[in-house]
Amino acid sequence: MFILLILASPCLAQDSEPVSFERDALMDLVHEGDVEGLEALFAQTHRRVSSGELRPNHLRALNTWLIVSDPEVLAVTYDWLDAMPESIYAKVVVSFQIRQLSSGIRGERTAINTHPEALTRFNYLREEAFRLAYEAFTAAPGYVPASDAVIMLNGTMQVFWSEEIDAIIANTMALEPNFVTVRRAAFMHLPQWGGEGTSGVERLCITYVPQIPAEEWLTVDTCIALLIWINSFDEPSRMAAARVLSKIEAPELEYEIYNAIIAADHIERMDEIGAFLEREGPKFTKDVELAQRYVRWVFDTRGTPMGWLEMDIIKQAGETASTYLAYDPFNDTLLQAVERASNLSGRARPADELERDTLDLKARRVAAQPYNAQRWFDLGTQVLIAKGFQESQPYMANAIAYGLQRAEISTGYVNQMG
Repeated sequence: MFILLILASPCLAQDSEPVSFERDALMDLVHEGDVEGLEALFAQTHRRVSSGELRPNHLRALNTWLIVSDPEVLAVTYDWLDAMPESIYAKVVVSFQIRQLSSGIRGERTAINTHPEALTRFNYLREEAFRLAYEAFTAAPGYVPASDAVIMLNGTMQVFWSEEIDAIIANTMALEPNFVTVRRAAFMHLPQWGGEGTSGVERLCITYVPQIPAEEWLTVDTCIALLIWINSFDEPSRMAAARVLSKIEAPELEYEIYNAIIAADHIERMDEIGAFLEREGPKFTKDVELAQRYVRWVFDTRGTPMGWLEMDIIKQAGETASTYLAYDPFNDTLLQAVERASNLSGRARPADELERDTLDLKARRVAAQPYNAQRWFDLGTQVLIAKGFQESQPYMANAIAYGLQRAEISTGYVNQMG
C-alpha cells in the first residue's frame, strides 16, 4: 500500500448533526493498534444503524473521529486496510483521509497558479480515494459513509454522469433515508460543476424529504432554502433562501440560520446571535467567522464598535483549537484559529515562548499545505527573524519554486536580501 508522506486534515462532518457516541472506546482501540477491534466496533455500529437502533450519523461520527492528521491514527488505519483489504469500513476511513490529504496538497489557488507536481499528486490521491469509496459502496450500498464519500468525491471529479450518481443517491435513500445524504447530493447541482442549479436542488428536496423520518424543521421549502444557502448558489437565490431561513427556529440549524439572519438583515432576531456566540462560540472555530459577520453588521447598522466580542470569540476559539490540535496536529483550520489568537495576545507573552510557538505554527501550516508558496515564505521569514539569513534560505528556495515566479514572493525575497 502507498505511504502518505505529508499530512493534512480539515474536518469531515461539519454538516452532520451532532451525535452522542463513546469516542474514548474508539480511540483506545487506535492507541492499542487493535485493527480487529476497530473492524468489530464499526460492524456492530453498522448493524445497530441498520436495525434502527441508532441513526446513520452515528456511523458518520465514527468515521469523522478518525479523519485527523495524527500520524498514529493514520498509521493504524492504514495497517487496518492492509490487514483487511476487503473491509468496507477501513476503505471508507482511508478514502476520507486521502481526500483531506489531497485537498492540502492541491491548495486553494487556481490550477494555472498551482505547481504541476501538486496537481499530479492531487489527481492520483483523489483517484485512489474514489476507488476505495466506490468499492465499499458497491459491497454495501446502505453504508452511508460509503455513499457520502462517493457523492462528495464525484462532485469535483465527475467520474459519473448525473444519471449514475442519481441512482446512487436513490439507492442510499431507499436503504437509509436521511437528510445528510440529500445535503451532500446538493453540491453536484452547482452550475460550476455542471449541475442544474436551483432546479436540481428543488427536485432533490421534493423527491426525498417525504422519505426522511420526521424532523420538526424539515419541510420541502426549508430543505430547498437550506441547500441553496449552504452551497452558495447565485446571489438572488441565496438572498431569497436567507429570508426563508431567517424566520425558522431549529436548534439543529443554528449556525446556518444565524448567518442567514445577518444576510437577510432580519433585525428582530439579531440579539439571538450574541447569546449564541457567548454560549457556543468557544466550542467551534467556525463561529469566529459568525462573530466577525455579526460584529460587522452591528457596526454598519448601529455605528457601535463591537470589536471586543470578536476578539473574545477569537481568543476562546484559539484556546479550544489548541486543545483539539493534540488530536489533529496538522489541521489547517485549527492552526489558523490558534495563529489568530496568538496574534491578539502575542505582546503579553515572553519573547522566546512566542518565537518558539510561532515557528511551530508556521511549520505545521507548511505541512498542512506543502505546495503553498506563501506558507513557505512565511516560515522562511520567521526563521530569518529567529535564526538568521543562512538558516532561512531552504525555506525561501521552496517558496520561490512553488510560487511559479509569483511577483509578491520574489519581491518579498529580494526585499529581505536588501
